[in-house]
Amino acid sequence: HTATGDLRNFDTREFSHRDFLFSVQLPASEQRTYYLRFASSGPIDIALTLYEPTTLLGSISEEQLAYGAYFGGFLVLVLYNFFMFLVVRDRAFFYYLLYAISYGLYFSVFNGLSFQFLWPQQPVWGNMSLLVLLSLSLIFGMQFTRKFLDTRLNSSRQDRFAVILQALAVVALLLSFFLPYSILILPLALLTVVVTATIMSMGITCLIRGYRPARYFMIAWGLLLLGVLVYMLKTFGVLPHSMLTQNGFQVGSLSEMVLLSLALASRVNEMQRQSRTDALTKLFNRRFFDERVAFEFERAQRVHSPLALLVADIDHFKEFNDRHGHARGDEVLKAVAKQLLDGVRSQDVVCRYGGEEFALILPGTSEGQAMHIAEQLREGVQASRPQGDRRITISVGVAGTDNAGVANASDLFHAADKALYQAKAQGRNCVIRAAG
Repeated sequence: HTATGDLRNFDTREFSHRDFLFSVQLPASEQRTYYLRFASSGPIDIALTLYEPTTLLGSISEEQLAYGAYFGGFLVLVLYNFFMFLVVRDRAFFYYLLYAISYGLYFSVFNGLSFQFLWPQQPVWGNMSLLVLLSLSLIFGMQFTRKFLDTRLNSSRQDRFAVILQALAVVALLLSFFLPYSILILPLALLTVVVTATIMSMGITCLIRGYRPARYFMIAWGLLLLGVLVYMLKTFGVLPHSMLTQNGFQVGSLSEMVLLSLALASRVNEMQRQSRTDALTKLFNRRFFDERVAFEFERAQRVHSPLALLVADIDHFKEFNDRHGHARGDEVLKAVAKQLLDGVRSQDVVCRYGGEEFALILPGTSEGQAMHIAEQLREGVQASRPQGDRRITISVGVAGTDNAGVANASDLFHAADKALYQAKAQGRNCVIRAAG
């Protein structure tokens, strides 16, 4: 007779394997009866399979391949996001790391690998660890979601509910050190369902509100749920047993981690885009202008190509704002921004420099060519009449690298800015070229 179980040390097992394996001797032309007695303090899923030695070895090889691929991919993603956190210093990466590590360890416990390799002499902790790691996965998964989707701003009501769920998961974490598995597993499973539904709901809300990184987020969670569904359908006999259905949970989990890594990268790109974009006009902002004009100037010098800069200002804008209100003023700014953007080439860069002032970078353009472009833009704004019959005009200063007084990007801007003030002094609604 052989006795073993998950409350006994791992070395009590007949074979060193994550599952319970028993050798059965069946001589030819002989019948034998074997009795197996199972006892568990909680739910148990018993699937008995009789293997020949060669078939068992093949099955173990498939398992090792599947788990090697899963945990190898898991380790790569953890390291990638760890280094991304060190570079970007975005706390979303930190919470994702905690979530991924908790979730990965949960799977290793769920599949018996942790008991085999990490704590083979700690059966009590082996049982307790499943509850602990599931609770930690819920806590960090919810915290990552709140940070990633910025639900405090995008969905404050759902964010408050998420905090309550996190508090319940913390309670479950503390209780897992004192209550047996049989008592805590069902409430924790119910909490897992509620947390999953809440995360999906928050993702849908942010997706509807136009938060672009939420697309990857929703696909990631959808793949995880699909993997869980495939595994459950296999468990209940709806789908046949195969390497894919047996490891549906892991396939869905790894797919989720890959997509969440892409979602984090998308979030970084979105944050960078927002940091260089003017919220009102959707043009590039001054920060981007300062970086880009220096880059374009260095490139122009390197390849011996001309570079021109336009600095434009809406005439009498402050008076218009005071008379008609900021809402009308904002409409004028957006209309002028669109007119400037539509009036230049795709390689040109249009920025809102500040207030009612715009700066345009024109690569490969001489100062003389820039004068012609600036005049077209001035005429276009004047003819557009964004406020109906009320005429809006701009003054423009022009400078180029072919100007003798320009030695660097700062000189280029100051020359164009000085020309702009000369245009204002000469009555506005005109284009002035920088003095060489």
